Amino acid sequence: MIPFNMPKRDWDRVLQYVKEKGDFTGELAPLLSDNLGPRPKEGEVVIFADGVVIHGRGEDKRPEETVIVLRTSDKERYFSGPREDVIEIVTSWVKGLKPGKVIIVGDGAKWIREGLYGSIAGLGYDTLFVLDWYHLQKKVAELLSMVCNRKKHRNEVMEEIRPLLWTGRVDEAIERLHVLVPEPRSPGKFNELVSYLEVRKPFIQDYDARKNNREYNGSGIVEKANDLLVARRQKVAGMSWSREGSDTLCALTTLWDNGEWDRYWTDIEVA
Repeated sequence: MIPFNMPKRDWDRVLQYVKEKGDFTGELAPLLSDNLGPRPKEGEVVIFADGVVIHGRGEDKRPEETVIVLRTSDKERYFSGPREDVIEIVTSWVKGLKPGKVIIVGDGAKWIREGLYGSIAGLGYDTLFVLDWYHLQKKVAELLSMVCNRKKHRNEVMEEIRPLLWTGRVDEAIERLHVLVPEPRSPGKFNELVSYLEVRKPFIQDYDARKNNREYNGSGIVEKANDLLVARRQKVAGMSWSREGSDTLCALTTLWDNGEWDRYWTDIEVA
């Protein structure tokens, strides 16, 4: 029987695995762990990127900490701190790993598309940027709310173009938008929506195919890292942080979560 809350396509993958292996009499948990969900393939580096804005002190009222999670088939590592520094360090790490392919997953912010992606693609590796599916459909829905005259109309339009975006058919989605919204309530927002899709077209992938191939479509991993490295300690009611204080605390938290706390202080003592 299919386990509670498990997507059918994942259960079908498990059944196919059992069918190929013959009779299965082992424990179910390891079987599920080996056959469910996305994971980096051998020789791949997957990078999840995001930023966390905190309440600042002094001149910098809204400092932002950059957070990146790097995954390979056998390890995971956190990076955090000032944006330019983090991009430089992560790029250096990728260069040292010499991967066969690099996949970057993020919300489509300019610094991810041009800064991080551009820096790593410049190394000459096969590099792919995947626009996070959750942020893509959220942004489209938000703009449609300002374009359509009624909520019902917005929902109808969204239901029709969502499958097109899910399968990476951006041009078709834009064509349908012109047909479904011939007289937008806000022409400016309609143009913004079309421009948003056109600019990010190279990064809108076939999410359905990627899911079938157990590949990442979302950046939920870095959202969790945001909480672990920054938000849980720094985004507390009544707190405000200087840039230096936030960066320092981020560095210590990242050191701890990477499991390198004791080694770091031992090296400092030896030095």
